[in-house]
Amino acid sequence: MEVLTSVTPEQLLSLKNDAENGDLDAQLNLAMLYYNGDAVKQDINETLHWFGLAANQGSQDAQLFVGWIYDNGVGVQADKTEAFRWYQMAAEAGHPNAQLMLGIFYNNGEGVTQNKEKARHWLLMAAEQGHPDAQLHLGWIYDNADGVEKDQKQALRWYQMAADQGNPRAQYILGISYELGDGLEQDKKEALRWYRLAAEQGFPEAQYKLGLAYDDGEGLEVNKQEAIKWYLLAAEQGNSHAQYSLAIMHYIGDGIKKNHKDAYFWFILAHEFGNPKASQYKATFDMVTGNFRKARVYAKVRKWLEEKGFQAKI
Repeated sequence: MEVLTSVTPEQLLSLKNDAENGDLDAQLNLAMLYYNGDAVKQDINETLHWFGLAANQGSQDAQLFVGWIYDNGVGVQADKTEAFRWYQMAAEAGHPNAQLMLGIFYNNGEGVTQNKEKARHWLLMAAEQGHPDAQLHLGWIYDNADGVEKDQKQALRWYQMAADQGNPRAQYILGISYELGDGLEQDKKEALRWYRLAAEQGFPEAQYKLGLAYDDGEGLEVNKQEAIKWYLLAAEQGNSHAQYSLAIMHYIGDGIKKNHKDAYFWFILAHEFGNPKASQYKATFDMVTGNFRKARVYAKVRKWLEEKGFQAKI
């Protein structure tokens, strides 16, 4: 189906006539036009009306979308029970995304009584269709003995499948496993390969690990500029370890010009994100820094947090 992004008034009238006469593609297009506010005034009730008609004709995509609307409270009051009902329709028809959501709902007891066995059933259904997020969830379940006996071999099998499809969290987990030799033969080079794959997709923990490798020369030639680059990428997503590392580099002038003002800035941020080592340095800076300079640094921190979409607590 070709999804319409704009229509003329004449085309809109024709689309409504087709939709009212039961044309599935017309119903789906009308639903999306009303959802996005393209050529018509945005109206979630109209979106639900037309998706509902399409869903009743067996459209799995419509069923999934209505479930998502109720799940996330988009234009309506969030209703996990109603979301579950729509997800279930699409899941039973074979939609892998809906099967994933049903597995998550059963696992967490959202919109339905918690049932770990049914959670695994639906996650397995999605995973066997190649859904990487379902594969990741199954890996986590076996890794953390969530409703099953811990089975590291099974966990790594599912992590590997998800990682091979590009799931960054699964790639990071494989990196950790290779680095520590946890369930896999220790291989620092292979660990770095998986960290890089995840880091290049923007996964902050992997970005920090890659920065650390460049910083310390663990498996890579020391390159402080590369270390700073990856630390910054992770730090900007709220990774406190990367923030602390940047603070230390500024504090002692390691790979960058010594700058205690910038060090103070990063120590405060790392503290805000829960890094206990940073809290000690922050406390010292708080004591020795003059009120005017302190106020300016804290103002810079608050601005940074707001710009990055984090809630400022200071």
